[in-house]
Amino acid sequence: MRYGNRGRIRRMANSPLSVVVALIIFVFMAKSVWSMYDKVRLADARLAQAEGEIVRLENRRTDLATKVEYMGSERGLEAEIRTKYRAVKEGESVTVIIKDAANTGTDDQGTLLSQEDSKESLGWWRRALRLFGIGR
Repeated sequence: MRYGNRGRIRRMANSPLSVVVALIIFVFMAKSVWSMYDKVRLADARLAQAEGEIVRLENRRTDLATKVEYMGSERGLEAEIRTKYRAVKEGESVTVIIKDAANTGTDDQGTLLSQEDSKESLGWWRRALRLFGIGR
């Protein structure tokens, strides 16, 4: 009787129905494993991104701490006021040197041009505007 049961179990394990059931179970398990693999990859990518953000924020924090320390000093405060508000101390004066006011102009970047250069670039711009019907 013992040996008879063994044959029956073997036949059930080798039957097409049990192979299909085992294959379906395998597919569901493989799908679950693949889903977990995708989640691990996504978590690793997010971790790397967060670590990069931490490094960037630490660098910014040290830069800001340096700027705060600089602005806390008398010299830093004075330099910032001079830069932003173009202020001068009492007794100081500002000298602006201009080569020739009649023959110079500025381009779009603020660099000085001779009168001929500024007319030429302005003329080109006017021609471009006329081409599109905008300029006079």
